Amino acid sequence: MIDLELIVMILNDMIITGDVNLLNVPIESGDVRNISNRKKCALIFSPNGKSVYRTEEKAYINDNHHVIFVPMGGTYTIECVKGDICSVVNFDCLYPHRELESFCVKDSRVFLEQFETMRIRNFYGVPYHLISYVYHLFDLLLQEFFDQGTTKPESVRLGAEFMKLHFDNAELSNEIVAQYLKISTVYFRKIFTKYYGISPMKYLTDFRMIRAKELLMEQSLSVQQIAESVGYSGVYSFSRAFKNSVGISPMQYRKGL
Repeated sequence: MIDLELIVMILNDMIITGDVNLLNVPIESGDVRNISNRKKCALIFSPNGKSVYRTEEKAYINDNHHVIFVPMGGTYTIECVKGDICSVVNFDCLYPHRELESFCVKDSRVFLEQFETMRIRNFYGVPYHLISYVYHLFDLLLQEFFDQGTTKPESVRLGAEFMKLHFDNAELSNEIVAQYLKISTVYFRKIFTKYYGISPMKYLTDFRMIRAKELLMEQSLSVQQIAESVGYSGVYSFSRAFKNSVGISPMQYRKGL
C-alpha cells in the first residue's frame, strides 16, 4: 500500500498547468507495449481488466483495485493480463512526481464516474474546469487511503468528517473537535495520529490546500475570498500556510496555471 506521506507529497508538489486530455484506450490480453519518455503525466483506470506496468526497478498492478499514476518522462513496459478499455487522464504539470505509482482503491469504477463527468465538461467546451477535476481525482485517491486499512474507532472517523464539514471555520482546532466528540484533546490527537499517520491539524491543512488549489482556478475569486473560503481569517496566514504546503505563494500558483 502506498504511504500516506507520499500521496500528500505528490498532491502538494504538483501544479497542474492545463492541457488535460481524456482517452479511452483498448488493450487486449497478451499485449506488450513499451513506453519511452512519456510526454505527459497520467492517471489510468482499468476496472474490468488487469495489466502489469514494469520499470527497471519495480512492477505495478493496474486493475479494479489499483489506479496507476505514470509520470511525465517515464519509461516502462505494459503487459496486459486481462483486456479492457482503459480510461486515461493525461495532464501537464510543474514539479511533477517522477516515479510510477500504484494506488490501492476499493473499486476504481468510482473514479470512472468522475472521468465521465470530465468528458461531458470537455464536450461542452469548458476545458479549464478539467484541471480542478484532476485535483479532485487525487483527492478521491487520498480519501481512499484514509478509508483503508484497520477499522478506525468511531471517534477518529467522526473527527475526520467533522473537520471536512467545517474546514472553512477559521476557529477550528483540536479542542473544538475533541469537544464535539466528547473526548479529551490529548486523546483525540493521539488516536487520530495513530490511525491516519498524520496529526489532525495536518489532515485539516492538507484538506484546505486541496480545496484552495481548486478555487485558485477560478480567476474571479480574490486570494482574500479564497482564504476565507478555506478557513483562514486573513491573506497573510493563508499565504504562509499555502507556501509551507505547496512551496510557492497562492499568486505564483495562479500565475502558473
